[in-house]
Amino acid sequence: MLKQLEPEYAKYKDIAEYGQPKFMISVTRDIKRKFQILIYDDWNLDSKEFDASIFWATEQLSTWPNCQRIAYDRWQFKRRGDAEKFKTLFILKWAR
Repeated sequence: MLKQLEPEYAKYKDIAEYGQPKFMISVTRDIKRKFQILIYDDWNLDSKEFDASIFWATEQLSTWPNCQRIAYDRWQFKRRGDAEKFKTLFILKWAR
């Protein structure tokens, strides 16, 4: 399934396994029992690249059901599985 979503899956998998991610992404649970992801950088990167990752995430998540953007770098999901699935996809795409 991941190969269909990202044709260069093998390349990104190797990068993810052997390198550090450029950006961090965390999954948390709010008081309304919904799950949120937050994308942030390590402050050593060009902001244009960070903005590109946010733009990419926005495009990807605009088609996901049960997902809502709640801030520039934060999205809300109804299910933890969806948030974790996107976290994996994001890390594969934006790994060093």
